[in-house]
Amino acid sequence: MHQPKLVIYLILVLSLTLINTAVFANTIDDLKADDDVLSLLIRLKAFEGSDPIAVMPTDILLKKLQCSEVAAN
Repeated sequence: MHQPKLVIYLILVLSLTLINTAVFANTIDDLKADDDVLSLLIRLKAFEGSDPIAVMPTDILLKKLQCSEVAAN
């Protein structure tokens, strides 16, 4: 008895998703500096379709975004 192609496709997609998650699961834990974060965001294409990426100090960023009620560490 053959399984429907949809079920096989679904199993394949889920398997690839689990493998991808396992491979990249600890990527965030390995970030040590701002450059590491920036390279990860670029690799993930987190800013695709938005303004260019700019790295700036927290105090300038809070003023620029008007985040007066956000706690800064």
